[in-house]
Amino acid sequence: MLKNLTKREKIVILVSLIALITGVYYFQYYEPLKAEEQILKEEIEGLKFQYSQILSIIKRKLPQLKKSTYNLKEQYQTIIDQFPKEKEISAILLEIEDLANEQGITLEYFSPKNMRSKGDFYELPINISFFSTYREMVGFFYALEKSQRKMEIVSFDVKASTKKSEEQLLQVDLILNIYFLK
Repeated sequence: MLKNLTKREKIVILVSLIALITGVYYFQYYEPLKAEEQILKEEIEGLKFQYSQILSIIKRKLPQLKKSTYNLKEQYQTIIDQFPKEKEISAILLEIEDLANEQGITLEYFSPKNMRSKGDFYELPINISFFSTYREMVGFFYALEKSQRKMEIVSFDVKASTKKSEEQLLQVDLILNIYFLK
């Protein structure tokens, strides 16, 4: 069939065939790839814009975040200081006695009880009895409150003392809980 065609017709058929194959390739493969490339370029530009916005927000908020981080570290250290380790018990018991002595109070009875587990920490109840004036008692309670250690007065009883003295003394019995990290 191709033998009967002239050289010119063969060239026209060959060029038409090449044009047809090129057209099919262009419209079936190349055109969709170019469209997808354009969509991806637009997505990249959108992501670059979002990235730049997020980066500017981070740069703007970074000092505030650093300050918040610093504050959290300080709060964490404060909590760690308030909840000492178990090995510091004797130092804390001496600290309580010193706080009482600073207020002019001599502890008549000072008895730590058995430590109890309370979640992530231990609780050490201490029975304390002393004689003092009202002002000394309030000063001692205030000193306990201002202590860096986590302490809690869970019960106290105040009575007029039967001891004879120049000042009217109070007899104070209390249970003080001290908390320690496990």
